[in-house]
Amino acid sequence: MDEGEHLSRVALAPRRSRRGHQPIFSRDSAVSGIWSLPHDFQLSGLYFYGSGMRFSALYGGDRVLMGRLSPGRLGSGGRIAPHNDFVGRPPHRGDLRFMKRVPLDGQRRLDGILEWFNVFNHENFGSYNTPLGTAAFGRPQQVRGANPAAYLPQLMQLGVRFMF
Repeated sequence: MDEGEHLSRVALAPRRSRRGHQPIFSRDSAVSGIWSLPHDFQLSGLYFYGSGMRFSALYGGDRVLMGRLSPGRLGSGGRIAPHNDFVGRPPHRGDLRFMKRVPLDGQRRLDGILEWFNVFNHENFGSYNTPLGTAAFGRPQQVRGANPAAYLPQLMQLGVRFMF
């Protein structure tokens, strides 16, 4: 890209997902952009916003008097916890990347990279305690599994890339 050339991209991605026959309304939006700056600098960014995820509240304990824990939506006295009734906090995440390209001889080059994740240091949670009647009901839990990095607090990293 020439020094004056500008590349930017904006993408909005609302989403509605389904789980079985029960609709789950989850609105997620992302805006991203890449800008080429003078002197081989590049700036890119991403802002993600999502509506709070829905979770089913559960009853815990020995509901059917069988001597074992049997979590589920059926409570004592035949009460049923509503499906997807608990709504978590909406996630917000802004990420930035700043890169400087240093040309070397021939086709070789060196890229210095600074990345800053969760710029606004917003607390994002992807899991909650949902057993009804407990003191911990509604409290966030540590996320394990597919993408725990999406829920981490503010984080910066430096990197170097050598292209040949």
